[in-house]
Formats: sequence, structure tokens, C-alpha cells
Amino acid sequence: MTAPVAFGLTIRIVGLLVLLYGLNHLLGVIVILFSGGSDVLPIRMPLVIAVCGILAGYYLLRGAPLLQRLAYGDRT
Repeated sequence: MTAPVAFGLTIRIVGLLVLLYGLNHLLGVIVILFSGGSDVLPIRMPLVIAVCGILAGYYLLRGAPLLQRLAYGDRT
């Protein structure tokens, strides 16, 4: 296994973990919404964290081509 391949695999594993973290926060937002609380303020921050985590995790799962190019240039 070459270094670029190992780096790509590491990026995808981290992406999976970040995606799961974002989905966990999204589940927390859903629980807050269905708990019947009238205060909507606590939903904002977990929602932002969830969306950012899901987007970042998706990007990393796709292989993060910009990071790959910055790290190894065209040596793929």
C-alpha cells in the first residue's frame, strides 16, 4: 500500500466518523423537536453542527480530492 492510497483510506475513515457524528447531532435535533418543548433556541447550534458534520463527512467520504492534491500533487 502506497502512501497516497493509505492517506485516501484514512481520509475516508475519518469522513465516516465525522458523518456519523453529524447524524448523531441530527438525531438530537429531532429529539428536541419531538420532545414538545416550546423553546426553539436550543435547536440552532445542534442543527448547525449536524449540517456541518454531514457535509464535511460527505466530502471526506468522497475522497477529498483537494486535500489529496495538496498532499500528494499528481502522484496518485
